[in-house]
Amino acid sequence: MRFLSKNLELYTINSTINFNTRNKLQLQNPSTILTIHWKGAYYDSIKIFNKMPDYIAELALRIKCFISHMKKYLTDKAFYSIEEHMNS
Repeated sequence: MRFLSKNLELYTINSTINFNTRNKLQLQNPSTILTIHWKGAYYDSIKIFNKMPDYIAELALRIKCFISHMKKYLTDKAFYSIEEHMNS
């Protein structure tokens, strides 16, 4: 998530390419067929970010607030693994 917050210009937000929908704060998944992209920090950060609540996603432009709120959210929910967070 630190990679995402420091390199936000590499990502495409849905609100820039779609109409103003309920998924406007989510990041656009890259359309690639190379498995090397699926295993990297770029693709994983998109999947994790899109599962975050909207109030945390709105803070993505402010790095320190984003990281602190994200840590608080993850510790309050007490997920034991990334898979558990993704399935919630």
